[in-house]
Amino acid sequence: MPPARGKALTVTVLTTDESLPDAAQAAAIIHGVLTHTKQTAWADLVSNSADPGVLSLASSLFLSPEQASLVEAWPGVAYAMRRKDGEAPRVTVAVCVECEEWIAVTSTAPSSCQMIDGCTGKYVKPRDASRKKVPFDEAPVRDDAAIDAGALPSPEESVYLG
Repeated sequence: MPPARGKALTVTVLTTDESLPDAAQAAAIIHGVLTHTKQTAWADLVSNSADPGVLSLASSLFLSPEQASLVEAWPGVAYAMRRKDGEAPRVTVAVCVECEEWIAVTSTAPSSCQMIDGCTGKYVKPRDASRKKVPFDEAPVRDDAAIDAGALPSPEESVYLG
């Protein structure tokens, strides 16, 4: 449906801290996508991607090709994350700044890396991507093929955290 007369069409653009490790940037983007589409988990987003309400919200979100590539490169992070839902806690990730290994956390991250023996790196928990509405004609160019939800790996194809 076209915007009402006199109203400019807007889109939401996500911004992350680009100094963070790639997995942490992906986590910030993923949480921004889940928040924007009002989905609790990535699996919910994938399974509900044909829902008109979810589709409408997703279509108003612009990811840069670099952001889409980060999400595609970290499917395990995508499927590990979860927004707070009732009594279920929010799950995010902490990423080691040295070895870039990540762990799923529900609260505070450990103070030092526990993933690789001998790694002395510290964990960083990414802040959520900031969301900003901008006029459609000011949005960055988007590569729809790169962010097609149907192209994302299924939960079975992602990294299992068990």
